[in-house]
Amino acid sequence: MTLQQVVGGAVFRQVAVLWQARDRNRRLYEAYVACFPDPMQALLFLSHAAGIAVAYLDRACIEYDLGRTFTDEEWEQIAPLLADYDEYVSSVGDLNLIYSRDVVRRAGLSADDGCGSAGVAPQPVPGLDPSVTQA
Repeated sequence: MTLQQVVGGAVFRQVAVLWQARDRNRRLYEAYVACFPDPMQALLFLSHAAGIAVAYLDRACIEYDLGRTFTDEEWEQIAPLLADYDEYVSSVGDLNLIYSRDVVRRAGLSADDGCGSAGVAPQPVPGLDPSVTQA
């Protein structure tokens, strides 16, 4: 049974309209996040479902870590700068390698297959910024 059959086509038509919109990334993002209590929960659900690890910082984490609160105006200056957090964390020493080895060890597996690293860094997926307008 298809999604269209299950919901009588209503949701399917709404998604089709969103998909064709010029601002579809933003609108699809907002529709997805609206299904959760907050964006962090949406992110964690998606990462779990996709089988990927994510590190995140949100306003609450930063305020807690720094021991201060930000005004909304201050946060508007900070928030856009968080987009490079994944790159920053990935480039800090061997943090990802250390974690990768640990998680494989905790799974009861060997991290060394005898072949060494492929030596190819993962590339970011382009075009996933929900603020980007589609042509």
